[in-house]
Amino acid sequence: MEIRKAKIKKISIIQNEDVYDITVEKNHNFYANNILVHNCAELPLPHGGSCCLGSINLSNMFDEEKNDINWSKLAKTVVTGVRFLDNVLPINRYPIPASEEAAHNGRQIGLGTLGLHYLLIKLGLKYGSKKSLEF
Repeated sequence: MEIRKAKIKKISIIQNEDVYDITVEKNHNFYANNILVHNCAELPLPHGGSCCLGSINLSNMFDEEKNDINWSKLAKTVVTGVRFLDNVLPINRYPIPASEEAAHNGRQIGLGTLGLHYLLIKLGLKYGSKKSLEF
């Protein structure tokens, strides 16, 4: 694999925009469009640190025959996802030696979720409704 480097030739200001980086210190979260979200890297990483990330598509955990979540499949997927992310660490290509050392020593991984809205549709729950929040 060839790694290419780009050089910046010129920077010009076209327009100024306000940028907000807001964090609630105790929780490391904030509201974005009325949704409580968390920043990535809520915990400081060591020098050169990185976090190997993956996601589980919750929509794929729906069992059409039972019209419910396949909890067993979800549990197996979490275990497989964690194992996969941990197995990626030693074969990953790192930009600097400090990143490789930090990844091997800290083994920081993050397994998130996506597709909640599709899962809710399959369950017949309106996103943001009281029933979806209880779910």
